[in-house]
Amino acid sequence: MEGNGTFTAYPRGRRRSRAARIWLGILVGVVAGNAVAAGTYLAINGIASDKVDVSPRSAERPGAASAAHRLAGLEAMDRGDFDVAEDEFLAALRSPSPAADLPQLLKLTQELREQRGAPPLPAG
Repeated sequence: MEGNGTFTAYPRGRRRSRAARIWLGILVGVVAGNAVAAGTYLAINGIASDKVDVSPRSAERPGAASAAHRLAGLEAMDRGDFDVAEDEFLAALRSPSPAADLPQLLKLTQELREQRGAPPLPAG
């Protein structure tokens, strides 16, 4: 507003320039936001990592190897093959995320193997 009470209109080019700057700022903000979101997604999901493991074992759930060795050890115990059972339980203990009962199973296997290997007690 000028001193005499009339409005002075801004030049038309300046309004377009301001609107263009606003839209350009919005566009840059959206692109930057999408770039940050994509980077976060890639970082969280391990896609951006240089050390992506594509082996078939990478798809296993944690503790799957330990569970497989534990099951093989139990089957060997059932067959009476205590040497194989002990080896399987030891392998299960060395695997990531071993089951909590593996030390007891290993001890039981060793005790059963010792009992089986001992000569039978004489009758009488």
